[in-house]
Amino acid sequence: MLSNIRFVVALGLASRAPLPFGCSPVNLTVNGSVSGTGEVGYDTISSGFQTNSFTLSGTNTSLGTFSTSGGASFTLNPIGLTNSLSVVATQNTFVSNFIGLTTITTTTPSGALGGGGGITSFWSAQVDNDLSTSFNLTVESVVSLGATELGLSTGELLDSMGNVLATFTNSSPTSLSLTLAAGSYTLEQNSMDGGQSFGGSSPLMQVNVLAASFQPVPPVPEPRGAAVGGTLMVLLGVIVSRRCRTAQR
Repeated sequence: MLSNIRFVVALGLASRAPLPFGCSPVNLTVNGSVSGTGEVGYDTISSGFQTNSFTLSGTNTSLGTFSTSGGASFTLNPIGLTNSLSVVATQNTFVSNFIGLTTITTTTPSGALGGGGGITSFWSAQVDNDLSTSFNLTVESVVSLGATELGLSTGELLDSMGNVLATFTNSSPTSLSLTLAAGSYTLEQNSMDGGQSFGGSSPLMQVNVLAASFQPVPPVPEPRGAAVGGTLMVLLGVIVSRRCRTAQR
């Protein structure tokens, strides 16, 4: 009899084992793109703007780090002043039990800032940085979202039908939590970075981060009385069955 009791109690406890701490999104795909333009040169009183322009672009489909760059130089003749600009756009997608999307735009000017006679160095750049990852959740989960947005940037969480479940902008809250059913979702980060300067030589770095962490929703526990009552009913059935077989003998 004692062995039967141990078996029933152990079975009851095992059936209520908690889910593991944390859960990981699966079946991830990455979709990123970069497009940008820039120009660099001089603004002169006699001839106005004299510049060279450039473009940068790239497509990202892999987890980890991706980057693309562009740049140009301009030499003002016959004076010989040279002004240069380099722009690097970087995307990083990190995944474990959370997803992190990071876009970084680094703009670096260099060269002569200007000269006499109303000559001033000039540069401008604009970079559109789009990064998203689609993933599946295998269990109902609580997602905690956090964002650090600089520049003209937005972050969104969408369901499989393209419905927006959460949005981050410069004016929105920087963190929130919501419960998601098992299914397919997409996390998106979109930013428009860059700037312009007259006579400036300081580098400009703009960083945008969107992160989501996941925890499984714990099962609703049965009332203590119901759990104990269910175990006692099983034990009572075993005892009655034993007594009936004994009485028949």
